[in-house]
Amino acid sequence: MNALLAVSEVFRDERFGKLSNDRYRRYAELSHEATVRMLSLCEQLLNGHPEADTESGIGSAVRVQRPLKDTIRDVVELFGPMAEERDVLLNMQFSDEMLAKVQVNAELVTSTLNNLIANAIKFTPRGGRVSVIAKSDGSSDVIVLVVSDTGVGIDPEQIAQIMGVDTFKPRKTTGLHGDHGSGLGLFMVRRSLEMAGGSLELRSKPGLGTCAIVRLCTIKNPHKA
Repeated sequence: MNALLAVSEVFRDERFGKLSNDRYRRYAELSHEATVRMLSLCEQLLNGHPEADTESGIGSAVRVQRPLKDTIRDVVELFGPMAEERDVLLNMQFSDEMLAKVQVNAELVTSTLNNLIANAIKFTPRGGRVSVIAKSDGSSDVIVLVVSDTGVGIDPEQIAQIMGVDTFKPRKTTGLHGDHGSGLGLFMVRRSLEMAGGSLELRSKPGLGTCAIVRLCTIKNPHKA
């Protein structure tokens, strides 16, 4: 991971000359940020995962506070080239007015969306669609993230295993475009969200697609009266 970090810094800082256009520069920046996050998560795993902060409802492992809309845009932008290469339409829908006021644990939202969007693209055929939606549940304390696709879907038995406490058995996966996976992604997303006081709900019909619904507490502003 440190080697990847060093290489990503070379591209981000354009040490061997200017990158050819703004889009390359933007993705060099995004790749560096993603590598930093991965290194931080690896260090946390090696040092032991801190307990969840049950009082605030936000996991205490990494608590970088950031507006939700910025976090969503960065993740969707990061997966843009992957979706384009596979001829999958990737879009996002949210209310700027609502999301501009919402502060979240950026690392938790980023890791959650990374897994959900990557899975959705991998299992959606060419010409399909992946949508990322953010909305309020009607209060200022909880936000809802929805990642839906028009892919192959997940069979009920696998969903039951992912959502179970002791029933999960990882199995390697191969996406429609040849991508390989460990089969741990959705299970780890569920566990991380639960530790942070959130939840994951999966709705799917084989052959029609999958809808992943995330509910997550916002970070309250301690300076707000």
